[in-house]
Amino acid sequence: MKNSSPYLTIDDLCKLLGVDTPQKVLEDMMSFNHYDHVFSLELEEAKRRGLTDEAAEEFAQNASDEYESNEVDQYLIRYEKVICDVSKELFGHHRLLLILDLKTPGRWKITPSLLNRHNRPDWHAAAKEIISTINGVGYFGFNSVKELIDSGPYGSVRGAVLNHLGWISSYPEVYEGHKAKRMVEMRMR
Repeated sequence: MKNSSPYLTIDDLCKLLGVDTPQKVLEDMMSFNHYDHVFSLELEEAKRRGLTDEAAEEFAQNASDEYESNEVDQYLIRYEKVICDVSKELFGHHRLLLILDLKTPGRWKITPSLLNRHNRPDWHAAAKEIISTINGVGYFGFNSVKELIDSGPYGSVRGAVLNHLGWISSYPEVYEGHKAKRMVEMRMR
């Protein structure tokens, strides 16, 4: 994931983790009608109350639609929370924080979790953790933060870290034996 911006959206986090965006999940959920049973139960109840067939069908459809809307909303809220929790955990393993940007809803700022001796964000510590994950994957490796910076025209440790964020999702593969996507799936159960 090449990114020089210190900000990520929920869609960026989903891409990083290798999972569907909330919009894609919503589209998939809406393409299937899982709520026929609700319609049937509500239709029976409406007829039992003495409503005409037309009124009973309208009542049942409204009840089914409301139930579906609530279920979908609850699922998407939970899904986005899991995406955020897994992302925060993986960023934390790399000495980075995701902080909700209060000025722009739905956007997170990436910042180091540690301060250096000058009381400034320690991008160097984050770079060392990303190097460790990259080296653990084994396709190639870096021996130093300088090598990481020199691997592209990044200009700074911060730039190198932001341009290597995609490796963060490899952490569970290297240290836990499964993909980041699996972390999301396990927490959605």
